[in-house]
Amino acid sequence: MLAKPSHKRRMFRKYSREQLEEKIGPDIIRKFPRVRDMLATHK
Repeated sequence: MLAKPSHKRRMFRKYSREQLEEKIGPDIIRKFPRVRDMLATHK
């Protein structure tokens, strides 16, 4: 889905958790537990 980890981290820094959830979409968050974990730990 998303490219390299460094790119992912940069992307996650740019957005708030709410923006990310909107961007990624609830079904993808449901399908990928790792994404959910990242969002959960993402401040």
